[in-house]
Amino acid sequence: MKVLTKNYGIDNGERKYLTYLMDENNKPLECFDTNGEVERSKIENELLNKYDLSVDELGYMTLEEYYRQDIKKDEALILVFYLHESNFTNQEMMRSYSESVKRYFDENGDNVRLFFMRTEGQEKIDCVNPVYLTDRSEIDKLNDLTSKLEEIFQVGVD
Repeated sequence: MKVLTKNYGIDNGERKYLTYLMDENNKPLECFDTNGEVERSKIENELLNKYDLSVDELGYMTLEEYYRQDIKKDEALILVFYLHESNFTNQEMMRSYSESVKRYFDENGDNVRLFFMRTEGQEKIDCVNPVYLTDRSEIDKLNDLTSKLEEIFQVGVD
């Protein structure tokens, strides 16, 4: 058995923790939701003493690790191409351009999601690397956005 504490948030400047008693198969047996260092330490010590565990059997997961645990290590880089709306009038040219960009990344073995958006303003390319997002709401917002864009543009549908 072991004790694992996960820092899962901050509320009014105070850290929030989930402290688990884990079995030999790394499955949770008990879970305690605590606020602040004092309460967290108290629960950890109680569990260590109750089950005669050493400090070596105490694990900790940072807030950043907690948010990243749901992100796949091979998460795709997202590139959004903002192209002047006049480029979209010639569908064949846009198809050729987007296929050429996709082929370039595919040939280089890059895991990239590409989105081409109309703009009346300056043309640019925005890059989002989901691995560096640590705020759960930002991760959720990004996942919702890419899902909606894939649905709207029928990504992956031939």
